[in-house]
Amino acid sequence: MVYTKIIQKAITFAIKIHELDIKKRRKGTEIPYVTHPLTVGLTLARVTSDENIIAAGLLHDTIEDCEPYGSMTKELLARNLMQMSHAW
Repeated sequence: MVYTKIIQKAITFAIKIHELDIKKRRKGTEIPYVTHPLTVGLTLARVTSDENIIAAGLLHDTIEDCEPYGSMTKELLARNLMQMSHAW
């Protein structure tokens, strides 16, 4: 996988969102939930080099996993990613 700025932003944001509740674990395990979106991103990187598809995989649970539920929308996610890109 080529570590592009889009992929870097998606990884950073997924980790940030999932670290807000460090107690969030995969069902029935002690594995931090953030491993799931990261694994999805790696799996997608094995079958495509399209950075947008990989980033979408990394962020696929972001909206539904944000606490409180409903606090993250598509629009807010896009805005946050845009703000992160301007910081670089």
